[in-house]
Amino acid sequence: MAKSDRELQTSCQADQSLADEWSWHGNLYYFGAPGASSQKWYGHGHDNEYPYLYARFTTTQDVVSLKAVENVTLPLGWTGPERGRGYIGAAGTGVYVDKHPDGSRTLLWRVRLLDYDCETGDVKDTFVKQSYEIITTTTVTTMSPVGSCKASCSAAGFCCGTNSGCALPSCHQGCEVGLYEESVWSCIEKCQTMTECFQWNVAWGHSNLCTSCADTCDGEHCEPAGGCEHACHSLGLPAPPTTTTTTPPGPLQICKMKCADDGFCCGSDSGCERPSCQIGCELALVSATKTPAWRVAKE
Repeated sequence: MAKSDRELQTSCQADQSLADEWSWHGNLYYFGAPGASSQKWYGHGHDNEYPYLYARFTTTQDVVSLKAVENVTLPLGWTGPERGRGYIGAAGTGVYVDKHPDGSRTLLWRVRLLDYDCETGDVKDTFVKQSYEIITTTTVTTMSPVGSCKASCSAAGFCCGTNSGCALPSCHQGCEVGLYEESVWSCIEKCQTMTECFQWNVAWGHSNLCTSCADTCDGEHCEPAGGCEHACHSLGLPAPPTTTTTTPPGPLQICKMKCADDGFCCGSDSGCERPSCQIGCELALVSATKTPAWRVAKE
């Protein structure tokens, strides 16, 4: 909300030298107030001056729109886009956005404070207050897959960059390599083929696997092994489909299942001095016929 304090509005008569500059034979009056700035324009044979206040609004969000909640008598206040520029001396529709290094921004728009007669000093109308509706939105920045992967590398203790030591591809290199692979396993396979000291990739260009990472790895020459493979898993690449092989049950398993279905519940050990149904399945597996040997001899 922009406000004006009438008690701080001061009228002063212009110096005669200003009137002489325009060959003006009457008096000229201008108003000032703390924090107000003035704009001059020539008209009616002399300079006219309008006092403005610059309203400010600072936010960390993106601004969608700014408009006046209530309109005041033109040319006072801020006219805004709905009312257009208005007539001479009106504040107009302009809004300046000053973006700051920390990501915040300040909106500035000017507000006309007084409507008065420069020749007599008579105040026609005074600005009191005006409210504004400011609609903002928060921009959510989503980290790229590579950025997220490299963050995972750092969190897991993999400290080398594109260049790495100990002839090992770094986790960061795995993040870049994985962008061009179709599955996590093909990415890992690519990591395992990177055995030469000097590598080239379309993502980073040339790199050296046999240099030192002492600057980023607390004095160590390389990061722990497995960084490149860690990156492959961090990228969320699809895994190849798994194949499940089902082996159909054999005669012995079928026989034992039939025992259970028919209510014969003992296993290899049984009671009541009788061989169990499952023992019968085992015997049948090694027997040539269904007829017991003693019965064949008797007959």
